[in-house]
Amino acid sequence: MNVEVVIYFTLREKLGWPSKRLRLPGRSARLRDVLRAIPELLELLIRDGGLNPDYRILIDGRNVVFLGGLDAEVGDGSRVVVFPPAGGG
Repeated sequence: MNVEVVIYFTLREKLGWPSKRLRLPGRSARLRDVLRAIPELLELLIRDGGLNPDYRILIDGRNVVFLGGLDAEVGDGSRVVVFPPAGGG
């Protein structure tokens, strides 16, 4: 699997990533497998055994909520994008 994981905004600073992009080698997998390969991201995105609803995760531009959540398929060449909680008021 050649998957690109992209994080934006304050999430990059919080995780201490020098770049907003990370490439993972391997084969096709589920979202849970991709997250297990990045423990610091897994810790933020999983809550009570499911996805933390504060974050938005897209696989190839589609919200994982509609793709099966943690069981969403991540194919070779896919792009996983994680958006942190939005602030405002």
